Amino acid sequence: MTLDIAKLKAAAEKARWGNWSAYKPHKGARGYEVRVGCEAVAQHCLKDDADFIAEASPKVVLELIAALEAAGKDAKQWKEVVEAFCVDDANWHKLTTSNNELISQLSVALCKQADRIAELESRTLRVNMPALRNTEMMSDLAWNSAIDQCFDALIKATDESGINLETGGE
Repeated sequence: MTLDIAKLKAAAEKARWGNWSAYKPHKGARGYEVRVGCEAVAQHCLKDDADFIAEASPKVVLELIAALEAAGKDAKQWKEVVEAFCVDDANWHKLTTSNNELISQLSVALCKQADRIAELESRTLRVNMPALRNTEMMSDLAWNSAIDQCFDALIKATDESGINLETGGE
């Protein structure tokens, strides 16, 4: 089923405006009627159908269409944010001024995170490794000591740089 919003909107705008209500005209009536003001617009309806027709007044239909269109615009903006961010489009930064408060907040947060990532990626960690001499003649004990010294140098460099280093093993 394809919903023609424009056709529905045009029909709602042309329909009678006023207070739509369902009622039973008299005790012997064959069903319910829907009236706008004092004029019947639907007759001989089942009660549930009359209630539905009365609730689906032109005003309600136009409000639903407006809400649907607004949701579509929001969805489009969210999609633009995600797509632009995923392809690292420089234009996604412009969404920080969006009228949608959540999109604006998300864009600001993403900008901050992107800047932080760029800062972290540009950092260099310099590790002063101990000089090893006569490696051909080193015993296993000397090799283990050299490995410990290298590890200590790495720990010192990460601590000085403010980098949390997690290692496995003993």
